[in-house]
Order: sequence, then C-alpha cells, then structure tokens
Amino acid sequence: MTNVAEASEPGQSHLVQILVNNREVEVPKNTTGAGIKTAAGVPSDYQLFRIAGHEEILVGDTEQIEVHNKEAFAATPSIEPA
Repeated sequence: MTNVAEASEPGQSHLVQILVNNREVEVPKNTTGAGIKTAAGVPSDYQLFRIAGHEEILVGDTEQIEVHNKEAFAATPSIEPA
C-alpha cells in the first residue's frame, strides 16, 4: 500500500514511487524532506537521509529536492539532544 504526500506543492501532480525504510511510498517528483516524511508516516522529529550508494545524505525538512523512481531514503530518530 502506498501513501500520497498530503503536503505536496500545488501543481506538482507527477508522482513517483520511492522507498523510505524499505517501504514503498508515492510522492511528487519535486518535494521536500517534510513531504517525504509525511507521505511515509514518519515522525516529524526524525532525520531523513537520501541513500546514494554507500553514502547517506541528510535531507532537511524544508529542502526542495527532485526524487526519482525507486530512490531509497532512510528515516531515523534524531541523535541530537532535545
């Protein structure tokens, strides 16, 4: 089952399937870190990382990114103190 990001930008109707913590999620091709977390049902205080080979690149909540079909992301609890 996939979820569509409710926090997508107006006019961004082209959806792609990505993986968040190995779970398929459908999001607009142009979205934000917060949009991905919302679509995946990830708590807003988690950190989101784009998986690029063996590298994990932090994606900020307000960062605008273009995602690609089957691209992988990992969401983890923040290790920073509250």
